[in-house]
Amino acid sequence: MFIIGWFASTVNALWENGFDIKKALKSVSVFAATCILILSFGGLQLVARRPEVETVHIGGVAGSALGSGLPIQHVHQPCVFSYP
Repeated sequence: MFIIGWFASTVNALWENGFDIKKALKSVSVFAATCILILSFGGLQLVARRPEVETVHIGGVAGSALGSGLPIQHVHQPCVFSYP
């Protein structure tokens, strides 16, 4: 959220200066450098921290199970889906 707000204020600074990049060079360059660092660091983390397992654990509640009157422990039926 902070980066989105910062982007808006950087565009506003450009707008106030008639979109002359030379007048708003400091704010634009600091914002651009910060975004490049954030995106690069995030990309490096995605590459460096690969998950050890190929599955994702999810949980959900089916609407029909809620109205069945069964206790929750009887409703739970684990399913495993694998995709090639």
